[in-house]
Amino acid sequence: MSEQTTRSNSTPRVPQSVAECWSTSSGPSSFSLHDLKQGRVIYRHDGSGSFDVFNLTVKVKDTYLEVGVYVQVDSESHQHHTQILHSKTLVVEEGKPVKPSRGRLQAGHEDDIPSEAMFIVRTPPVHGYLQRSLSEEGSLGTDEKSPLIFTQQDIDDGYIHYVQTTPDQQQDCFLLDVMNGFQAVSRLEILVDIVPKWIPLAVQNFTVQEGGSKALPEDYFKIPSKHFEGLDCEFVLLKPPKHGYVENSNFPRVKLMKFTRKQVGNELISYVHDDSEDLLDNFTTFANSSELGKQSLPQTLSVTVESVNDEAPVITANKILQVWVNSVTEIISGELCSEDGDSSPQDLAYLVSPPSNGHLALKSFPGLSMQNFTQAQINEGQLVFVHTGMSLRKTT
Repeated sequence: MSEQTTRSNSTPRVPQSVAECWSTSSGPSSFSLHDLKQGRVIYRHDGSGSFDVFNLTVKVKDTYLEVGVYVQVDSESHQHHTQILHSKTLVVEEGKPVKPSRGRLQAGHEDDIPSEAMFIVRTPPVHGYLQRSLSEEGSLGTDEKSPLIFTQQDIDDGYIHYVQTTPDQQQDCFLLDVMNGFQAVSRLEILVDIVPKWIPLAVQNFTVQEGGSKALPEDYFKIPSKHFEGLDCEFVLLKPPKHGYVENSNFPRVKLMKFTRKQVGNELISYVHDDSEDLLDNFTTFANSSELGKQSLPQTLSVTVESVNDEAPVITANKILQVWVNSVTEIISGELCSEDGDSSPQDLAYLVSPPSNGHLALKSFPGLSMQNFTQAQINEGQLVFVHTGMSLRKTT
């Protein structure tokens, strides 16, 4: 109840009301401050109407004060059975607006007057904004960005929008204070679930043996979003592998340029290496859903190839070494050289029988004889032949 007062010297007025207000000690037309303090003054509603008013005249010695008492009536059924608030998470496409319908945001009882239920924005959204739009599609109207107050009627009429603006976000929220007659809820949190604009695709690098194949499981093509669970999209090869290809095990040696998520789940998709000596490969793919009209951003899978040493060394140079008597002569790669596609020069080793008129040694230790060395030592100019004696014989 609320009251308005005016000061007057006129005689007391009889209460004008559709209900009764009386004191249990003084009669229906007057009561004292002591009666109020003792709780003896009762207002009884007659069951009609949701609003009432009555006038009182307060007398203190020779001074009179007129008081208007306003009464808002809430039905007993509402007091006991009304749901104060009904709210659900809003779901919105990234970068687009959504209307919070009555089914997702409702204050009060279904029989309440929607214009009397008020929502007050306590904390606005972070990754978007609220908007009141009074325009209908194809007609001119008035827009209000970030309204501070709106009613259930605004929601029911579709005037309130949440507009998502910040990219690459998963959730947003805002806080409302809700008032409906005598009932109120403070700091009600409204969650906003944001559906990504792009299909989120997370790929994984892998290793394959030279000349071998590798099944591509679901973990290599993850779509980490609840909004795309069970989505049977396809993966399109934007850039195929250079040193291999992707195949369906039901159709071996057929190079694929696209395959489905379901085929990946059934373990039908594999990468096959072409048995070349290249130890690195990659391919780029993106997810595409014709059903949703959405794609992912391109993602690249890197392939590491484990080398298999299945190539025999090939001697590409083996010339007769001519030296001066009792000299120390460097052996260069143009005179002795071997190659192996599977091995580095450090891994290409020579084993020799001891020469009869000298010995092989490192340039840094010419007096120390050695029977094995590597192609790397030849390439780096470390190997020498130390001649001793006068005979000329072939060394192997």
